[in-house]
Amino acid sequence: MAPKQKTEAELRYPIGVVARRTGIHPETIRIWERRYAVVTPERPGSGRRLYSEEDVRRLELVKKLVDAGHPVGQVAHLPTPTLLTHISQATAARAGHPVGTEMGTCRIVAVGESLPVRLDHERSQLGGIELVAAWRDPSKVKIDERKGTPDVVLIEAASVHAGSLTDVEILRARTGARAAVLVFGFGARRLIEELEREGVQCLQSPVTAAELRRACFAVCGRRDASGPTVRAADVGRRFDPDQLARIASLASTLACECPRHLADLINSLIAFESYSSDCQISKPADAVVHAMLRDRAAAARALLETGLMEVLQQEGITV
Repeated sequence: MAPKQKTEAELRYPIGVVARRTGIHPETIRIWERRYAVVTPERPGSGRRLYSEEDVRRLELVKKLVDAGHPVGQVAHLPTPTLLTHISQATAARAGHPVGTEMGTCRIVAVGESLPVRLDHERSQLGGIELVAAWRDPSKVKIDERKGTPDVVLIEAASVHAGSLTDVEILRARTGARAAVLVFGFGARRLIEELEREGVQCLQSPVTAAELRRACFAVCGRRDASGPTVRAADVGRRFDPDQLARIASLASTLACECPRHLADLINSLIAFESYSSDCQISKPADAVVHAMLRDRAAAARALLETGLMEVLQQEGITV
């Protein structure tokens, strides 16, 4: 008698097969299980991991979102339907509005006792921010299908505690938002760092309306069209590297060494601009901070370049 074929629900696969099907390295699968509980494979008497079709499907979905830029800890605990929703949103965004380049409105949902009222009062200072919905009681938060999916859930909390990451993930799942900003009063640094490692932008109260706006635009992947007037991209360099090198060498022939000092300072600021830009890309949780530092460095460089031009004119130096 031929053995009875197993149904899809009964099939189980070893980790090597799962790795080939999903494109995830076996050690990565183990880390995701141990650290984030993405899946929980069966372990029969042999102790060998055996994965179901549902496990394979979840791993494939999580990998797609991680490849799209989501921290694994931000999506690991989401139910499978929510993972599918996020992937659909990401696909639609790539088709019509490339992430990270779109300028326009950032749609947010606010959750907290006083934050919704404050956002309503400071609407004039929150250019580009659309408040889709506001909830004072986190337990009552839900997706409003008529208003569509928000970009960001903006959460107010008195403190950061051990369960804060879970609380944030629940609110993200309920609202459908793909990013979160947490405004908190007090919290241990290690807990705040854990949240930021998982992609949650954390701001400690008190915060200004401008800080809230920058944080929301940073995590939702859009450029803030109404942000600071001075941006690194807008501040073109007045001296190229060769000119700065010539200025530094010529300055030794002058009684005043200000040109050399200014050239050195400008070179340092140029290096810091590049460093801040790299940090903004490699550390998404701190993107808003590094964007601010990059823009401030560019503004400082522009001032020093103006000063250097005036000094060179007074000294009759042409570069």
